[in-house]
Amino acid sequence: RLPSQAAPLRSVVAERVELSAAGGWASGGFAADLRLSGAIAFGTQQQSLLRTSELGGGVEGLPSFNSVFLGVTPTPPPDSCGGGGPAVASVGSAPLAAEKPFLFLQNQTLHLALPPIRRQAKGAAPRPHHLPAAPLASGDDDDDGRSVVFVATPSDSAAAINRQLARGRHVVLTPGLYALPVPLRVATRGQVLLGLGFATLTPMRGLPAVELLAAGVRMAGVLVQAGPLRSRALVVVGDGSPSSSGTADAPILLHDCFVRVYAERTAPQPAVATTMLWVRADHVVVDHAWLWRADHDSTAHFTDGENPVQHALEVDGRFVTVYGLFAEHTLGDLTRWRGEDGAVFLYQSELQYDAPPPVWPHLGYNVTARHHRALGVGVYCYFFDEVTVHEGIHAADASGIVHSFTHLLDGGGAIQSVINGRGGAVSATGQGSYVCSS
Repeated sequence: RLPSQAAPLRSVVAERVELSAAGGWASGGFAADLRLSGAIAFGTQQQSLLRTSELGGGVEGLPSFNSVFLGVTPTPPPDSCGGGGPAVASVGSAPLAAEKPFLFLQNQTLHLALPPIRRQAKGAAPRPHHLPAAPLASGDDDDDGRSVVFVATPSDSAAAINRQLARGRHVVLTPGLYALPVPLRVATRGQVLLGLGFATLTPMRGLPAVELLAAGVRMAGVLVQAGPLRSRALVVVGDGSPSSSGTADAPILLHDCFVRVYAERTAPQPAVATTMLWVRADHVVVDHAWLWRADHDSTAHFTDGENPVQHALEVDGRFVTVYGLFAEHTLGDLTRWRGEDGAVFLYQSELQYDAPPPVWPHLGYNVTARHHRALGVGVYCYFFDEVTVHEGIHAADASGIVHSFTHLLDGGGAIQSVINGRGGAVSATGQGSYVCSS
């Protein structure tokens, strides 16, 4: 069962999969590389992306708002949109896909596997995997400093981890909390930073937690938490120079990139940032990201702009592709996309719950690039006050944005239009408005 965001389902061989919350709310989700002899049942999911999978028994039911099927075989659901939803979009292949790095046991030794990149990918990845792999090690017991993986623990300092990264090693972060005075710098071509068990990185001095700075590097399974001093961005991909970008043959890859700006009311320090994820490099693939400003702590909802962060995602690089982008509750535009030739396959967002009335002057999805493709773009609202938003989505050229919609979950206020002034208003609980093509 897959009831929530930040709970991806990957590389599963099974008879059947049910994505459900036992009749309750289920706001997922992301699944990829499934090989099922039977069906997938979406249950009470609101939205979902299913990438490069094989469904022997097809699909039972559909997410209630929005779904995207990408490279799903043999027969994905047909496209549909309008009439109040749900929107369904099926694309024959994923332009470029690679599965998440993982650990496996061979000859009583753990290895890190690096799944290959597939282009125009269809169906589940071939099995058995024949993969580049490296044995895990710890300390300095390696032969040349480049062919093994360093296993870090929260007791390792940022400086110690960066020394291993500078030697060209891949790094596996074991579960725990990592307080970082400086960023982890992943700057060797093809290098991997893999987190296990929600390894949580917190920048303590107003810097990024991670910088990805070379072609072919991969970051996977890492949770980044905002620190007490404002970071310009919590995760930075590239520094704006060509040498820090990916290439067409060796893109930078982020898998299950989870970033949050969250502190309990009783916490001794705040959580603050300007942007959660900032992509400055070209040729980047983000394979599932959940970027969340906390709307509540363990006791109640926040109501006065606590946990301040302006944006979930900013993109300045060219040829950036995202599969499954989830962004919620920031104080400004949730996504700002300036880089040309980008693409997003399924976008879910919720506007700021505690937006101040009477007008919230921002956007759920703001594209100033002239060439941009997006499929299945949803902007939701649940305002505590009577707040009006002019439109959920704006694009300099909306011709590439397909199956866009707004939805009022509950609360007051309204979103007056969907995209560039088109599409009807949503002003009542449960109301949705769709613009099928722009």
